[in-house]
Amino acid sequence: MLIAGICLFILLLLGYITIMQSPKISIVTSKSYLNDWYIEGDYVYFDCHLVVQSQYNTDATFAVTAFSEEDFQSGLVSSAKLDCVEQQLYITFGSKETAFDVLFIAPHGDKQTKENRLLPTKIILHSVVPIS
Repeated sequence: MLIAGICLFILLLLGYITIMQSPKISIVTSKSYLNDWYIEGDYVYFDCHLVVQSQYNTDATFAVTAFSEEDFQSGLVSSAKLDCVEQQLYITFGSKETAFDVLFIAPHGDKQTKENRLLPTKIILHSVVPIS
């Protein structure tokens, strides 16, 4: 009986941890898109329109990083990781969805063309800090 109680407690605790780690800020992919891309010097720039949804009950700051495996494998960029030019973005309380024009940058590879007009394969919102 004691073991069953301990197992139940652990399962409840894991469920609580999972709930606490659920994302409160996310990208609305159906409303986000690639505006344009261009090569300038040794870098490729990806101008993206991202719509972000927040469930925080306060303002928050966050950072964005992207990965484009397709552009890396095609040779357009020499690294799949795309860094955001802006170090920190800001979303206000009460705005269910906020649009951002975000510029990603990556070292240029040896190819001069992009194979599609899609957003980077993976976009990660991280370093989220609620502002009290």
